[in-house]
Amino acid sequence: MKVVLVDANSNVWKAGKYCRYSQLEPLGLEYIGSYLKSRGINVAVIPQQDLSDDEFVKKIVLHKPDIIGLSSVTCTFNKALKISAEVKKILPSVICVFGGYHVSALPEVYKDHKEIDFIVIGEGEKPFFRLIESIEHSENIRKLPKIVSNLADNTQRSSTNIDEFPWPLREREILENCRIYSLIYPPPSKQKGVASIIFSRGCPYNCIFCASPYIWGGKVKFRNPEDVVNEIISIKNEYDINLFFFADCTFNLSKKRIINLCNYLINRKISLNFYCMCSLSHIDEEILLKMKQAGFRKIAYGIESLNNSTLKRIKPFHNQTLRKVKNILQLTYDIGILIRGFFMIGYPWETEEDLKQMVRILKTLPLDDIRISFLTPFPGTQIYEEFKKERLLLTEDFSKYTTEEPVVKTPIPVEKLKEYPKIITREFYLSREYEQRMKERIKRFPYLKQSYDEFFKFLYEQGILE
Repeated sequence: MKVVLVDANSNVWKAGKYCRYSQLEPLGLEYIGSYLKSRGINVAVIPQQDLSDDEFVKKIVLHKPDIIGLSSVTCTFNKALKISAEVKKILPSVICVFGGYHVSALPEVYKDHKEIDFIVIGEGEKPFFRLIESIEHSENIRKLPKIVSNLADNTQRSSTNIDEFPWPLREREILENCRIYSLIYPPPSKQKGVASIIFSRGCPYNCIFCASPYIWGGKVKFRNPEDVVNEIISIKNEYDINLFFFADCTFNLSKKRIINLCNYLINRKISLNFYCMCSLSHIDEEILLKMKQAGFRKIAYGIESLNNSTLKRIKPFHNQTLRKVKNILQLTYDIGILIRGFFMIGYPWETEEDLKQMVRILKTLPLDDIRISFLTPFPGTQIYEEFKKERLLLTEDFSKYTTEEPVVKTPIPVEKLKEYPKIITREFYLSREYEQRMKERIKRFPYLKQSYDEFFKFLYEQGILE
């Protein structure tokens, strides 16, 4: 059977101005694709990237698939439904299988949408392959279970070793179209595409705003660091990629494993550039120095709030305080690694004075760039059912759950709240404190000058700064 794996998430990278400055490869689908290929399945991975919906559908149909696997997040679920419906008009016998965060949290959604034939919950490699086998050998596919998963007993994820999976099924055209436009080294004009890679799957935390438990079950699986480095070298040799993004939920969960990975990178004398997302809870000077030596140019920290009481409510397992945030950011800054800060606004208890206080504190922090998003209660998160019960949701139109607009009631009028990403961003980047830090950065590391030049040009072109 011919299988086409479709990334219906491409438009999420262009959802708005204040969150997403990148376009990355569909790594999850590429893993599924390589696993299916290793089992003898004829498979292709197709991301939408810059294609219009009509162009995207035509490209899918050209492959004449028997089965389509569609990955979507909450805000792109309706888009995936649309793509499925359009393909089915042309290929009525095609079987559409949905996967990803949204349907993993709401698997019964298939009952409401004829565009969905089957749903895969959680990690997709093995359950999707089992489903394909069942479809191939079934005399009546209508009798097959509509939901398949990687669950052993509905509560525990199977103990799959990631290293047993082949490396992702990549294509040069996809990689070359990937870019990171936030402040980064190398800057976009010098990037030869961007490759995504993982060191681990999953996250042990249960932050009230995160839906990852519905994919990973609260478990963490690590790869062999030598295998990770071999994959990096292979990508470099085959595609000449010079920037790698580690897509781990939390890259720094294990100090021993990180240092081991960095030592492999250092010993193999790999002159490349890496970017990852880390927790403030598991970072120290030894880790940062080793990461810097291994080629890590930038770290994104999930700070989320600069209010101690809010931090306790949303990240109860992290023991994160404003003092700790400042100390870790300063340490990272002094070592010479670029820092991105992830922040959320629009909490139900947040006032306008809280946001003004956030701006005052933010300008003093040694951050290089920031991401401002609105608190969004995705299905599967603790806050989704809580806010729904308390009637705090402004809408249940999931296409608006981009994190780029308010969907939760707060003491601040909605129209006023919508202005705050712009206010915060402009006050931060145009502050005297930021200008001073930028000049200091460039003086210490002259190679970063072009990165700052291109980033600020991007901010002005996008209308983020005026």
